[in-house]
Amino acid sequence: MITVPAAEPSPRGRGRPSLQLIEDPRRRVRRGVLVLAGTVLVFVLLFGNVVFHNMLVSGQRPLDRLNVEVGERRAEQARLRLLVADLGAPGRIVAEAERQGMVPADKTIWVKPPADESTPAER
Repeated sequence: MITVPAAEPSPRGRGRPSLQLIEDPRRRVRRGVLVLAGTVLVFVLLFGNVVFHNMLVSGQRPLDRLNVEVGERRAEQARLRLLVADLGAPGRIVAEAERQGMVPADKTIWVKPPADESTPAER
């Protein structure tokens, strides 16, 4: 085993204190300002997010109301179409005509335009 002798202190370093790193106070202030600015920035971003979502929710109410109204109008339209279909049914028209005293024709005659003349839709 090899032994190494302990180093003797140098004559110049006997009365000197050991060196330590000391933080610059200006750097501490800058760090505090950055932390404060970052905190304020996060707060502003979160607050902006809350405001944005509030605007979305407020804008959604009229859309929900319009969706309900559209549903009601579509139901009304379907009801009216059914009513028109019922009123235009051939059996109902015949029954209404008989109720008003009309009698069915003995023979049905179909009217056709002559072949050499064009119909109004073709003009």
